[in-house]
Amino acid sequence: HASCRRQARPIRRKRHSCPRRPWPCQRVPRPALGKLITSTGQAVEIDRDIFLGRAPRIPDDREGESPHLIRLDDPTHEVSAQHARLEVHEWDMALTDLGSTNGTEVIAADGQHLTLAAWNPLPVDVGTVIILGGTIRVTLEADT
Repeated sequence: HASCRRQARPIRRKRHSCPRRPWPCQRVPRPALGKLITSTGQAVEIDRDIFLGRAPRIPDDREGESPHLIRLDDPTHEVSAQHARLEVHEWDMALTDLGSTNGTEVIAADGQHLTLAAWNPLPVDVGTVIILGGTIRVTLEADT
């Protein structure tokens, strides 16, 4: 304890208190982070996880909110049935190649080209272009 030199008694510290708010705090839902638009014209809000592929499905071990499933028509079969996942965690997004046969490429908003390694999430943002199997383009766009 700190003590007062004159009187040699402990100094009592006041507890710090935060000012009271005139309104109650409320947790509000996060808005969609943008839209995912495919080269075939499909559009979906990025408000939760999204699975992309020729025949996407929800994994058996998945818990929580149901993701969007985006079925991509690819007559060449370059896109895998379960190709990629766009994960949404609070205000961030990450793209993961789910072990696809023909890979996933990303063109970042700054123009940088990247090829994803399977099962390694890559942070992405609005303005990113995703190329699945070398054939289908998906763009992450801002909500307007």
